[in-house]
Order: sequence, then structure tokens, then C-alpha cells
Amino acid sequence: MAKLELSVHSDLSKGAQPIIDALMHVADAIEGTYGYKMGCQNKMDQNYYAMLWGVTHLAGLIAKERPSYEFGYSDEQDAELQKLLNGIPFPPDTPYSR
Repeated sequence: MAKLELSVHSDLSKGAQPIIDALMHVADAIEGTYGYKMGCQNKMDQNYYAMLWGVTHLAGLIAKERPSYEFGYSDEQDAELQKLLNGIPFPPDTPYSR
């Protein structure tokens, strides 16, 4: 079993638990994939598919946690929100994005 340690504010731990569980599933699948890389092909394949499912599930949980801002709060915030609508915000800030 993979070892994963996260610190979550105690008031938010119940809401974060599904994401932590999904992240743990991905970590276990990664460990299993590379644990069987030189051995059992069938188990390696099962863990590979578990990784694919796990990261998709994790992405879905994270997408539900997005901030719910509204336009019209301020010009600066509107500009930031427009950047999110115009393209992928990853990485959010680099020296090359200016």
C-alpha cells in the first residue's frame, strides 16, 4: 500500500475526504503498476487501468471544487476570470506568460 500524507484543515477534512481517497487510489495503482512492471503482465495491466480510472475520477472531484466567482465584482477579478475562460490556466503563473 502506498504511503500518502496530506494536511487538511480540520474543519474541511470531511469535504476533502473523497479527494484524498481518490488520490490514495491513484497512488496505490501507480505503486502496483511499477511493482509488477517486471513480473505479472495481467496485474500490471489491471493497475494501469486503475491509474487511468483513478486520475479521471480525481479530476472530476477536483473540477467540482472549482471556485464559484461571478463577473462584476471588480475589473481585476473580471480580467482573471476572463483568462480562465480563454484558455487552460496551467501553469497559472510563469515568468514567460507576461
